[in-house]
Amino acid sequence: MKPAHTHLLSVIGAELRALELGSLGEPLRILDIGCGYGQLMLDLLAEKSGLGFGAREIEIYGYEVHDHRAGVPGYWEALHAALAEEESGVDWSDRVRLGAADEPWPFADDFFDFAFSNQVLEHVEDLPRFFAEQNRVVRPGGGAAHFYPSRETLVEPHSGVAFAHWLGPERRRGGLRLGSRLGLGKFRDYRESRGYELETFCDEFDNYLERYVFFRENAQILSLARDSSERAGFKYTRDLLKRAFRDDWEVFSYPPQSRFRSRSLCSPFVCTTLVQGF
Repeated sequence: MKPAHTHLLSVIGAELRALELGSLGEPLRILDIGCGYGQLMLDLLAEKSGLGFGAREIEIYGYEVHDHRAGVPGYWEALHAALAEEESGVDWSDRVRLGAADEPWPFADDFFDFAFSNQVLEHVEDLPRFFAEQNRVVRPGGGAAHFYPSRETLVEPHSGVAFAHWLGPERRRGGLRLGSRLGLGKFRDYRESRGYELETFCDEFDNYLERYVFFRENAQILSLARDSSERAGFKYTRDLLKRAFRDDWEVFSYPPQSRFRSRSLCSPFVCTTLVQGF
């Protein structure tokens, strides 16, 4: 399991245990917002017994928008096939739903106990609307967790080039080019796996960052989150040394050989974890 997935699943487990979850006879419904190809859903399906809810039924749902991953040919079929292989007997055409970024999410009010996203918030242009829709579909007493890179992040995670997201449009391409020439970022991987030239790589990520990525400062994100929820904060984002050795809340453990590095990935200068209660 990827370190980010291990971290986020532990956050989900810890937060769920702290919530008032209603009748034990009712299913526990969890939504993956921006589910992509479903890898985090698959990890959650495989590990849901580790969340500690015994025989209680857990229903996992996904939501993706046409504007991003869902517009790729074959996306729907590949996602359904992967989910059905992990858990058969489920109508995944109902569990995973598609929509447009400017439309209401296709779920009923107060339907979910918990919602989460992994590296999605930086792709949301209208964040107040995102939080309002989340507030609508998650029931009172439920919660949410979001793992994302903020503007404070040191390395731009899509290109892998440090500080590229701090540069304005007139300087960003040059920053991508310089970082790539210095061996930073993902250019070498793209050259070897896809045959990219340097200018092709810089053009693609300069355009991608301009059109599809909206980095914000954590203070702004927290303010917007608090406007739409009873509580919001960054309690799982700790300084490097505390995070390296503290594990009492973690539901899923990291392998010993990568524990320090994996926890460090969740420091505020790499990615932030926002949690909300409703």
